[in-house]
Amino acid sequence: MKPYEVVEHTADIGIRAQGRSAEELFGRMGQGMFSLIAPPEQVKAAETVVVKAQADGWEGLMVAWLRELIYLFDTQHFLGKEFRIGRLEPTRLEATVGGEKLDLARHEPDKEIKAVTYCDLKLSQDPSGAWSAQVIFDI
Repeated sequence: MKPYEVVEHTADIGIRAQGRSAEELFGRMGQGMFSLIAPPEQVKAAETVVVKAQADGWEGLMVAWLRELIYLFDTQHFLGKEFRIGRLEPTRLEATVGGEKLDLARHEPDKEIKAVTYCDLKLSQDPSGAWSAQVIFDI
């Protein structure tokens, strides 16, 4: 199973992912989002940052998580590569993100993500316990 896939959407782009746990799903969505910004094979997990998010429910938490990652990139030019979700509840998340700052000599930025949207947002857990999600980004 691929960790995520890119979903084409009218004038936007999205990520669809699955995970055996909610932690794995949230990590894979982070990987997928950053793959839209720069090719993952160009990014090293040279340093770590702690990211926290809060919301009312799983879908809102996914949006809040990805907004925090966009904010991290926008303010610190930090590209995430590895995601360790430490604390995860339906209303809060705390994670350690490994990555590095954007270096135009080594990284080839692709898309500029402006925002996470609620358009076609999906997040669910199936009876076996596996999780899946789809998120659309404004580019």
